[in-house]
Amino acid sequence: LPLGARARLDLGDFGFEVAVGNAGRRVAGKVSLDRRSLPFAALSTLVHVGLLGAMAAFMPPLAMADDGGVSAEQAYLMAQALAATAERELPEATEGAEATRPNDTEGGSGAAAIGESGKAGSATSRKTNGRFDIEGPKDNADVRISRAQALDDAARFGLIGVLQAGLGDPNAPSAPWGGVDTLGNGAKSVIGNLWDETIDESGGAGGLGLTGVGEGGGGRFTGIGMGPLGTINHGNGLGDGQGFGPGGGASRFSNGPGHKVRAPRMGVGSTSVSGRLPPEVIQRIVRQNFGRFRLCYENGLRNSPNLAGRVAVGFTIGRDGAVSSVQNGGSDLPDAGVVACVVRSFYGLSFPPPDAGIVTVTYPILFSPSGG
Repeated sequence: LPLGARARLDLGDFGFEVAVGNAGRRVAGKVSLDRRSLPFAALSTLVHVGLLGAMAAFMPPLAMADDGGVSAEQAYLMAQALAATAERELPEATEGAEATRPNDTEGGSGAAAIGESGKAGSATSRKTNGRFDIEGPKDNADVRISRAQALDDAARFGLIGVLQAGLGDPNAPSAPWGGVDTLGNGAKSVIGNLWDETIDESGGAGGLGLTGVGEGGGGRFTGIGMGPLGTINHGNGLGDGQGFGPGGGASRFSNGPGHKVRAPRMGVGSTSVSGRLPPEVIQRIVRQNFGRFRLCYENGLRNSPNLAGRVAVGFTIGRDGAVSSVQNGGSDLPDAGVVACVVRSFYGLSFPPPDAGIVTVTYPILFSPSGG
């Protein structure tokens, strides 16, 4: 159509009209920027970017998160808080939990060695349940051991050292106050514990006592034992057995069989273990050290023959297997000295390293005097 022309088309009730004309003016409306707000927008952007960067820098990596939700340390603290508010009900002692007596004839002689007490036994052996003995004639009354230094001389100073070492027995206990030779009255020489079930090698701290980490026996004599009588033996009494008491049997210090002293009864209550270490492993290692706990209790029985009760020990096994902390876990034994002695004794225990993290244990031990 030419400019200015019109055309109309009718379709029933509808009509369409088309006209040709000049184009209209463009509508004004392009985008404009207010420059006065630019500094504020830039400042806001910098603040938000800085906050996001700080969060990224100080947030720990997700790999360090504990999948369990509650760490072993947190569980330990919660358990201690609960133990402080409610005393556990005294569990019944396990039947048949009476500690095995080292020997039917209690009350061996022996003088406690000078120096800080250390557990008798070989520092390099992993064997257990063996007590020391010194080879020699059965009727020998002059039991003696050699100096510890003589064994070192054998390896360091040539022929002279070898000749000196021939006088000492490398398989028998030795001490700085010993003589130049070794002579006992046993069937064989073995380095074992002070008390135990059989005559055999057993692990220890290289000392001459029942417990501890020193080199002596905690006494003031030149002997081996627990008392002030005799020279070298296994106890505190007048016989040739082990333990405390008057002793009995064929001993040069007694005229015949004496009263057999029964060992105190020791049982185990309900044990609580939190961590990745099998409870049976913990049970086995603690039971192997019942001798040191029994000694604490027997010292208390001297002042109170009817002393009985429970000592609950809460301890933590570190990542290296060592006992890192020990505390009273709710004991009811009326003798505070015995409780403290038992609690301290747990510091010397060593366990296999846990699979992950620490392990917390509450271990109740039930003590009661013997029935006769």
